[in-house]
Amino acid sequence: MAEMHVKNKYAQRLEAFLASQEISFYRLSLVMQTQQNRIMRALDKKHGLDSDILNQISQHFPNLNIDWIVTGRGDMLHTPQPETGMVMESRTEYHAHQPVKLVSRHSYAAYMQFSEDNAFLRKLPDASEMRIPGSFRDFEVVGKQLQTPDQDGIEDGDIIRTQFIAADLYQKVLRPGDVAVIVTRKDIFISQIHNLTPKDITLHPWNPQYQPVTVPISTIKELWTYHSLHTHRDFKHFLYR
Repeated sequence: MAEMHVKNKYAQRLEAFLASQEISFYRLSLVMQTQQNRIMRALDKKHGLDSDILNQISQHFPNLNIDWIVTGRGDMLHTPQPETGMVMESRTEYHAHQPVKLVSRHSYAAYMQFSEDNAFLRKLPDASEMRIPGSFRDFEVVGKQLQTPDQDGIEDGDIIRTQFIAADLYQKVLRPGDVAVIVTRKDIFISQIHNLTPKDITLHPWNPQYQPVTVPISTIKELWTYHSLHTHRDFKHFLYR
């Protein structure tokens, strides 16, 4: 059967992965028990990236870095994590303990002030029905600081899942190139770590229209590192109903 013509960048990256595994889109549709056009629509940004299909692909191909499919950042395949003293749960381990709370753009101002207040946190919407181990939080990205010049990357309004990093682990765990959410009492920064010292963290956005910013560590209330992209337009709209 002839291959489907692929035009958008998400499908191009998936096609590149499938080619490396010698698997056709047709074969993928058989494995996933769905139609080719549904897979293609799942990768069509005009309709919103379909997290259900992407999660299915991730489950069938655990070595595929699904964030590379979505953002183009990082490697096509997962690489072993260095020993850092912190357990990084994989996507397939989302099955346990705490619901993940969402900090939407509408919650930013209150979150900066009350992020340590359990009563406030309980009022934040659950990002999904999943309960997962570890300390995770979802943030809605505001702005285009994580958009590359060719319009790739993470868009304004996308929802990213992040994992909490304690202050005493900053020097051990954080690395240049990590995407982080830094919460202070005056701002929430979502950008890429460029440099880290015992006194401050310098962030460089992917978008050259945004200026780098240096955040004193003494002002940081919370720091969360990027774990995965959880954007689905229908899902996001559901949160605001």
